Amino acid sequence: MKLYFHIYNIFGFIALLPKFNSSQVLSSASPAKNQKIYHISDNESFKASFDSNRGRKILKRELPTIGETVDLFKDNFPDFLSTGLKLIKYYSPKCGACNMLKPVWEKVAADFGSKNPKTPVFGNFNCLINQDICGEQGIEVWPTVIAYFNGVKLDSFRGFKEAPIVSDFVSTVLRTIEKDPKSQAPSTSVFNPVDIQTSKDIAVGNSKSDVSNIKTPALTIDPSLEIQNSIVLKDSNFISSTGSNSWLIKFHTPTCPYCVKLAPIWTEFTDSMAKEANSAGLYFGEVNCLENNICKKQKIDGYPTINFYKNGSLIEEIVNTSIGELKSFASTFIKDSQKILSADTPLQEDKLKEVVVQEDKLKEVVVQEDKLKEVVVQEDKLKEVVIQEDLSNDTTSTILGIDPPSDKKISVDSKTSDIEIYLQNVGKVLDNAQFANYNDDYVKLTDSNYNKYLKNSLWVVAFFTPGCPECDSLEKNMVRFARNKKGAVNVGYVDCKKNPQLCDSQSSSVFPTIKLIYNSYSTEYLDRLMHSSQISKFISDIRFSKSDVSSYHNSNEITDVNNLSYEEMKFNQNNPMFVFIKKSSTNLNLSLSRLASIISMNGNLFHYSKDESLQVYLYNEFSGEDKISSSSQIDSDFLVAIFDGVIKKFPGDFSDVFQISDWMYEARKSCYRKSLLELDLGNFNSYINNTDIMALAVIDPSAQSISNEMKMSLKESSADFKLYLSTDQAFANKKVEFLFVNGINFQSYISKVFGLTPNEYPALVFLEPKNNYFYLPYSAGSAISNIKSSKLFSNLNRIDLNAFVKSIPNFVEEHNPNHPFLRQFMSKQLVQKISAFSSTPKEKASKSNEGRNLAIIFGVLIFIALVLIVLRSHFKNKKYSELPLHKSN
Repeated sequence: MKLYFHIYNIFGFIALLPKFNSSQVLSSASPAKNQKIYHISDNESFKASFDSNRGRKILKRELPTIGETVDLFKDNFPDFLSTGLKLIKYYSPKCGACNMLKPVWEKVAADFGSKNPKTPVFGNFNCLINQDICGEQGIEVWPTVIAYFNGVKLDSFRGFKEAPIVSDFVSTVLRTIEKDPKSQAPSTSVFNPVDIQTSKDIAVGNSKSDVSNIKTPALTIDPSLEIQNSIVLKDSNFISSTGSNSWLIKFHTPTCPYCVKLAPIWTEFTDSMAKEANSAGLYFGEVNCLENNICKKQKIDGYPTINFYKNGSLIEEIVNTSIGELKSFASTFIKDSQKILSADTPLQEDKLKEVVVQEDKLKEVVVQEDKLKEVVVQEDKLKEVVIQEDLSNDTTSTILGIDPPSDKKISVDSKTSDIEIYLQNVGKVLDNAQFANYNDDYVKLTDSNYNKYLKNSLWVVAFFTPGCPECDSLEKNMVRFARNKKGAVNVGYVDCKKNPQLCDSQSSSVFPTIKLIYNSYSTEYLDRLMHSSQISKFISDIRFSKSDVSSYHNSNEITDVNNLSYEEMKFNQNNPMFVFIKKSSTNLNLSLSRLASIISMNGNLFHYSKDESLQVYLYNEFSGEDKISSSSQIDSDFLVAIFDGVIKKFPGDFSDVFQISDWMYEARKSCYRKSLLELDLGNFNSYINNTDIMALAVIDPSAQSISNEMKMSLKESSADFKLYLSTDQAFANKKVEFLFVNGINFQSYISKVFGLTPNEYPALVFLEPKNNYFYLPYSAGSAISNIKSSKLFSNLNRIDLNAFVKSIPNFVEEHNPNHPFLRQFMSKQLVQKISAFSSTPKEKASKSNEGRNLAIIFGVLIFIALVLIVLRSHFKNKKYSELPLHKSN
């Protein structure tokens, strides 16, 4: 079989033609008679197949012109790699991120080529046709860029990066080579992934491990720095300064809008807290990431970022950067650093004199004046008080507890101090020694170890099945989350393909499912996990962390609990909340109630109130006939739950934290038992005119099974919204309703306004009546389809529904090939009275009967008229005889 043009002979001709591709050149010539013509287009698969089979018949190429990149193959790869500084991009032509990196890669190569004739050589290696070599180099992700010097790996990064980041990467490698021309690797790898092994001859250090064991009693800071309440940290002093003590560090850039917004907040926070914080061993610092490479070494991928470090090791990222949360964090650290936990507990002063701390392990420490191993907590009884402290993994608080059987109630009498009661309750909550350290592992959970590992400890668990669309990116985000939340919560995963019964017991039917779990209490994370910071923010909002569980309030001012006013309560009374009223002289009952709210997944709903009007109002709601007029008449603490405007008082014993948490958890579950409201003729106009956002299920009574499933999903979403989204700023002052409607009864309205026909029921519609907008969910069906070819979609799960409701206040229409998405429509008929479109079934039947009766009457009248016409015609014709007439004689 002959080609019309020999491929090698046309290269010169193509070079002469501006902006012509090979297919244009081939088609421009006149073919010889009876010869087959082959048009070669810019097809990557063809090129890959052609290159892999043809062999290299040309001589080895010289290195590219400075500023260019060179394509590598099996035969020239070893020689290319063997000498000098080489940067190789491993890629696949079909990889989207690789195609995005291509112009960046070429630009960086050109920039360095124009600056320095001794620039490293930039190479491209196609892993699609050279999978064996890519496997040998440990390439698991495309694109991956590796820097080599004399054939030895120095550093690497994976994925798409912007040009400044790639340039910084190259500059770092060049500086390393200049310092040690004998192929010294970087002392701290900027992008070093765990799967790429460096040479034994090259030691790639780790800044965290290098400083984690430094025992420096006092802070050492470069005296040349301009020391203020927020210390300016640079590449030259970052490790030496942060290697000891605890640090809260802001990473920022001068041009970032959010950084500019945070600047005055950070200044106010550090100015007000620095003196007290420094005395407790907490220091504040800031790093300009445009001027320092330390940001890349610390894996800072967004600005601003505030990280908390202890002895050089990253403990957690501070997600909420409001001044209140920052002050709360610092205040908690300061309190926990002081070993006196309560100023009003004489027994604490007399008997708890010394706490022996053993790092990296939770050990039993029994405190007495003479350092014996037993402490007398009652005059007539001896009990062990175990103080468990984990300073290595939880730097924000001291973990306190004992080891009594968790199923027995704690014995309390008048001589037992508040602090001892609290410590015993905390000990019951956190008594799992196996996972008490709360390290940064991503733990594999199975049928055999699940209950053992999860007992009495806080967990975030991902349930997944291999191959599900979102499960591929799940591991990366969860591993990063585990690292950032080290010391706060345990993180694990369950493969539901291998452990189906376990997943069924957790009601995991949608994958992936992420759950927050403490013993029998659990809640789902109801959002698509795109970044680890999302789940970090969620657990921060509900205070689901070891430090929140273990903290003890010892001051009269409670800084980290929402102080609720009467006006705020009345405005939000349809949203769930727990309100504690403190009237006793100590904070014990408040602390225990707050602890119970955390382990029952209600931390975001917990409030306390100093508002006297609210105290009187709540007391009178449950006191019956014994009404009061002043809060001074209240003589004891109480806790209430407010759900849908109904107020219920906690009836149990405050000394048992699990009794409080059971009551709270049951109140929370009651949200999911509430029936979904039906939209009918009686309330239709009221809801349409007074609701800001409405989620409406249009059901078909004849399709009962699928309609009930949709109603159940919407019912759960209604509860999800109240528990987790109702306090979101996006929904401030907005009324949101979840309803269903009988589509058959409202067929005319639904057809004219939404364009839906009965054969499309059941369907979900989202409305913004006041803006005349409505939204319909669509599914792409395939990755190559566009928004116009998408189809109406009704099989929505809780995560889809939650995402849709969240998107409406600031809606931007986006076509998503991987998920259902909303399309926005406008209809001025949306808020018209329903009477203009629809009637009740009786009215419809009555009108139908009237129509039939009128038709019958009209038909009878027409029949009579026809009969009269015929008769008239007949008689008229009868006036003339058909026989001949004869005269008579």
